Amino acid sequence: MQIFSPLRIKVDTKEEMILQTLLDKHSRAILNVTKDCSKTATEICKECSIPLSTVYRRLSLLKHLKFLYVTCTIRPDGKKLSSYKNRIAEIHMSLNSDNLQVHTIYS
Repeated sequence: MQIFSPLRIKVDTKEEMILQTLLDKHSRAILNVTKDCSKTATEICKECSIPLSTVYRRLSLLKHLKFLYVTCTIRPDGKKLSSYKNRIAEIHMSLNSDNLQVHTIYS
């Protein structure tokens, strides 16, 4: 069964979705900028020079893959503010007999 990832690419497995996500420059930029400290979507947008709509699409994908910690706080004006932090310590991939295997180690 083929599914479409948020990157608009047909993928058959979660492993393929992970690989396509890691090949995407915007996803990598978001993971790099959130490696040391939490950032809001607006901060990520400014630091990476990525359109805000693209940032939100990639954040959705990265959350789905469990690559990000998400922290929500309520601002004094009552609005919710989400911050994102990379939770990946290592990713190991191997290809054996046409079978892609991905092992993720989280921090």
